[in-house]
Amino acid sequence: MDLIEKVEKISHEANEYKTNFQIGTEDYSLYTKSFGKIGECYSAIVKHGKEKYLLAMTDSPDDLFESFSGKEYSDGNVKFKFVELSYKNVVSILKAERALSPVPIGVCNSFGFGDRLGIANPGHLQALKTSSFKPILAQQSIRELTRTERKPEDVMNAAVWSILQEGYKGSWGADADHLKTTADIDLMMNAGYTMYTFDPSDFVVNEADILKTDELEKLLEKINWEALETSFGNLLSNYADKEFKISDKFTIKPDAENILRASIKYGNALAHVKSLFNHIKENYSEKEWE
Repeated sequence: MDLIEKVEKISHEANEYKTNFQIGTEDYSLYTKSFGKIGECYSAIVKHGKEKYLLAMTDSPDDLFESFSGKEYSDGNVKFKFVELSYKNVVSILKAERALSPVPIGVCNSFGFGDRLGIANPGHLQALKTSSFKPILAQQSIRELTRTERKPEDVMNAAVWSILQEGYKGSWGADADHLKTTADIDLMMNAGYTMYTFDPSDFVVNEADILKTDELEKLLEKINWEALETSFGNLLSNYADKEFKISDKFTIKPDAENILRASIKYGNALAHVKSLFNHIKENYSEKEWE
């Protein structure tokens, strides 16, 4: 039996979610939406008992097929490999099929799902079936990763396999959420995340809302004006007692005290955000987003 006949044997009706088939003496369920090609291999997500695999099929093994880790089986000139759903194999797949990689979503309708345990992404993709929204499938904060004892690679791993299982063909994003340090950025960047959300909350001075004016003035020297590339005097000159029209029904006119309180409350937070941005700009500006 050649490869085309084997492929036809396990083909499926488009309205089915799973179909059963047999290889050797073992019974498997095949996720019908997943059926397609990766590189030069025919492939599909299959389930045997409680375990899922990517079933790779070829009559001419290429470098991608050989790179996969998993149990191999032959039927005539057709080779099968039950590829483990591991991050190592995801890396191989993304090198062969760049279109499967997350991308910067840009300005469009999108939704961050945040699959905390790595088991809900298939359902998330099904929820988008009739929607134009782009999915942010891999969306985790460092805090969430710590609490769930997962790594950024685990989140990316679950997202990519769900895309293959559901046969999703659109673009998708990966959000590195609530990043507080440059080490956090490096961790997520190395795992392939394409959106970076900074969390400067540790530098926000909430008591600035209630401090007296003389107390606020004493804190001005603690603001990192150099990083902000401005001064309190410049802020007063640019904003004090000037009207800013937000909408037809809403105009603001900050006075000197408003600017003082805002400077103390958010000055160092903004400086920290700028430092995180500069870290990406200086270290990853040449990175190619797939």
